[in-house]
Amino acid sequence: MASVNQSMMPMMPYFYPMPSQFYNHLRGFNPSSPPYPSVSMPMTMSPYLKKASFDRKKSILGVKKTNPKISRARSSKKIHDKQFCVTDTPSTDIVKSLLSNASPTEFTKLQPKNLGVEAPFWLPVLFAPPTTMDIDDTEIMVATYIFGTNKDNEFGRQEILAKGCKFDATRYSFFNLIPKGWIDQTILDVYAHMLNDEEKTTSGVLRHWYLPTVFSQMALSGTIPSSQAREDYKEAFMGKVEVLRKIYVCVNEDNLHWYLVIFDMNQCQVILLDSNPDPKKKATLYLEWMLQHDSFYDFESTIRPKVSEFPIWEALGIGRQRNDSFDCGIWVATWMKNCIWIDDYNIYVDDATRMRIAIDLIMKSYNLKKNTIIKAAKKNYKKFEEKNKNLVKKIRVYVTSYCISWKNSK
Repeated sequence: MASVNQSMMPMMPYFYPMPSQFYNHLRGFNPSSPPYPSVSMPMTMSPYLKKASFDRKKSILGVKKTNPKISRARSSKKIHDKQFCVTDTPSTDIVKSLLSNASPTEFTKLQPKNLGVEAPFWLPVLFAPPTTMDIDDTEIMVATYIFGTNKDNEFGRQEILAKGCKFDATRYSFFNLIPKGWIDQTILDVYAHMLNDEEKTTSGVLRHWYLPTVFSQMALSGTIPSSQAREDYKEAFMGKVEVLRKIYVCVNEDNLHWYLVIFDMNQCQVILLDSNPDPKKKATLYLEWMLQHDSFYDFESTIRPKVSEFPIWEALGIGRQRNDSFDCGIWVATWMKNCIWIDDYNIYVDDATRMRIAIDLIMKSYNLKKNTIIKAAKKNYKKFEEKNKNLVKKIRVYVTSYCISWKNSK
């Protein structure tokens, strides 16, 4: 996979021009004001701000909860009318710009969802929840806490957001979940923590082993004995072979590309899943050597699997990642989560997949910092709410007065 091309930045959205007197009502804004200072991150990402939707029970604009049974178009029109419009609002370019996705303050407005989640005002975030997501208020607060522009500093990036018993991930690693970011091993390691915890919770035993990325690194190094991997990671990531169904191993190729190797113990085969396939060497002896140890078995009579003799099957027709999307790690994580009980590996990955991974890594029970982060996210949200309340009121007052003035002039 090619390295990130820093020159390929996303296109900025077009915003309708506003009369110069408009900015007199908004301190700190002028026709040439940028949306927000450019972030300094080692990745290609959107430099403009986006907003997230918030508490539907209390809105500073007095918006009622959207009825889930109402169509999106009808619901959207009702909210727009209630927020910005007076009766018989003239269809001027300025008013249209206020009702469109691109607002004059250069924030992107998230359209209301049929689930009742509404967006009464804007917040500065580096990555907003896509409109296609099923998301609740707490998850929105968590997303804002993860990707808020106020956290884009050296101190904020070093904060640990997800912590398992073996691995943890800082905000710096979470920032790589922003579209076109290439995720590093820490995200996949804590994701393996999360999936193993869910497996233990739902099944009581580990029928699927989600191994951390370090396992493949140890296997391919040729210098670390399999006994070392067993000692370090058996308790957290492995169980008994008698109930074992599949083993998932994330493999990194030259620090440029991720692919997934699945060892199907029932079918006695090795499955290769690659979102950008290319011929490569595979290592299976390492796993076979490790599984010879008696600690993996309840019964001495259990036959030790000959993993190296499994036929290798490369899945076809599973889709391919978009060019320059750097989604290989996202595909690997999605395969691990979605393809447990079925052998259909044809999946769909988009920006909402990245956001869902980020939120799940915070809110699932494996995360030892779950309650701390959620509490901090709610506190962070309230600060943004107070900070932006006056700005939204000024916009509403100005738009209303402008519409009335226009109507009176006619």
